[in-house]
Amino acid sequence: MDITLLSPLVRAGLTPGRWLHTLSCMEYAVSLAQVYGTDVSSVRIAALLHDACRDLSMAEMLDRTAKSEYRISEFEYVNPVLLHGPLAAEWAEKDLGIADESILEAIRFHTTGAPGMGKTAMVLFLADALEPLRSFPEAPCLRKRIMKLTLKAAVALTLRYNLHYLIDAGKPISPHSVALHNQLLKNSGDTTL
Repeated sequence: MDITLLSPLVRAGLTPGRWLHTLSCMEYAVSLAQVYGTDVSSVRIAALLHDACRDLSMAEMLDRTAKSEYRISEFEYVNPVLLHGPLAAEWAEKDLGIADESILEAIRFHTTGAPGMGKTAMVLFLADALEPLRSFPEAPCLRKRIMKLTLKAAVALTLRYNLHYLIDAGKPISPHSVALHNQLLKNSGDTTL
């Protein structure tokens, strides 16, 4: 799929700020793909499309989900903002004809992560959380630290930061994130992740 054909379609549905995030995320994802030996083309497409449905209203996300094949979880129903990934993946597959499951998985789980996700999804998870326009205080340190880690260790570190943030802010945590955290712990044998 040609990025130059996709870009106007995505840009049309996003606010200017979300478009800037998308471009920054795409650029950072490509650099991470090169570091971690992941297919650059797949990562570029997934990053471009990851937030394609993010600027929909919560009501519109719920409405579109009700009309789709996607089966919404109780957690997503209560936290509909998390539907933007699955909706964007479905749009990419049904309307844009993207059949590459690594791209669709990356789009679907870019916010929460999920156990068993592949390299493209892991790179997009990192890029979305840490792209250079992200200005939370720990971002520069996390960006430096992940460059010295394996891909799975980088995901574990970033996920751990995200979980701490959500807990400290009193926000709900996706079951996908909890399952990913537990899988990473189990596979590493390190209980300090």
